[in-house]
Amino acid sequence: KDLAKADVREFTSGITRNIKSVKSLTAMVVFENMNVNFNGIQFDGKDPKFGSLGWAARDTSKPGREREDDRECWVLQSHPDAAKELLKGKRNIGAIREMARDVLVRD
Repeated sequence: KDLAKADVREFTSGITRNIKSVKSLTAMVVFENMNVNFNGIQFDGKDPKFGSLGWAARDTSKPGREREDDRECWVLQSHPDAAKELLKGKRNIGAIREMARDVLVRD
């Protein structure tokens, strides 16, 4: 189903108001000919070697998202604890997007 045209009420019916959102930074990156034998990995947020990363997933492994040009799309998302610190006091969406790109891709 194309979520761009989805009725939000379809996804929110029955949801209580006590649910709290978790801040995160997310980026999608494209690699050429990446040769790894896994589709995703999760990080615990405690190893400085992986910086702010919480998880990474191969988007092109999902049905219907395959590519014919040998490129692979990966989604990178921050660990909730890292996002909380990184987003503290930030309001400018452009600056947040730049930070997400720089932080997640670097890590």
